[in-house]
Amino acid sequence: MIKELDYETVYEFWQKYLWPNRAIIMPMSTMRYNDIAYKGILKNYVPTFFGYIIDNTVVGVNRGHATSRIHYRSRGLYVMPEYRNNNIGKLLLEYTIQLAVKENKKYCWSLPRKTALKTYLNAGFEQTSDFFKTETSELNCYVIKEL
Repeated sequence: MIKELDYETVYEFWQKYLWPNRAIIMPMSTMRYNDIAYKGILKNYVPTFFGYIIDNTVVGVNRGHATSRIHYRSRGLYVMPEYRNNNIGKLLLEYTIQLAVKENKKYCWSLPRKTALKTYLNAGFEQTSDFFKTETSELNCYVIKEL
């Protein structure tokens, strides 16, 4: 079951599993898609944090928020290894897409690691860049889904 969570719950999950060596993990990121600048615009949007719950245990998380009047970002998708290959990541992405649709956005985008790309493709995203290095991974790429 997918349930909205508070930032602290998702933050702890991210810090422990997704970005263990990252000093600061902000609720929203100024990361941009396709060189579209969002400077200052993020203050106008509120992120939604949510997770997949099994037996009162969070086994996967994600977060979504608008990044422009037409774009919505998925960030921080992580599913515990023992729960992978059960469509939990896909369900979390589909929930993110539903949030984007509710906010009348035209696109949902993300910057997944190569290891997570299959999950995004299974949820209907298209890869729109080659792989490149970021501060958290050697191989990331942009993906987008038109809504």
